[in-house]
Amino acid sequence: VAGTTGGGCRAEAIEIKLVYKNREVDCGGAAYIDLSATAATGTNIVNYARQYIDKTPYVWGGNSLETGADCSGFICCVYEHYRINLWNNRVSLRYEGTNIGTDMSKAKVGDIIDYGSHVAIYSGNGNVVHCSSSRGTVKEIPNSWMGMTVQRIIRIPGVG
Repeated sequence: VAGTTGGGCRAEAIEIKLVYKNREVDCGGAAYIDLSATAATGTNIVNYARQYIDKTPYVWGGNSLETGADCSGFICCVYEHYRINLWNNRVSLRYEGTNIGTDMSKAKVGDIIDYGSHVAIYSGNGNVVHCSSSRGTVKEIPNSWMGMTVQRIIRIPGVG
């Protein structure tokens, strides 16, 4: 089963059948695994974001991991996969979560790095994953290559 969520990102679920002693058991349609229900850990968020490296094109105002996204649309789609809705503050993600400051040594995997006019996901070891207009697609690069000053590090509630 596939569909779109409110923000326009694709969400998927698969149906499974319960079989006991070679006989299908009727569960009234309640037996399913929702792939979007994976735990919202920083590592899971980053690994999910990495799936779109060199695949999702940059599209200004875009909100689709398949057809294109801008920096904030990409982040909203990635977090939405883990049922964390950031769409209300898409253009000002600095109003989401907790401001940790600007010291990158305090950043945790999965934090959002706000550069004022651009946002990225901290992926660890000084790197970020982001959808870049200058690079044309999703990339993972060292934060030092961004050429911008970190304005704030945002920690999103519910990310373990």
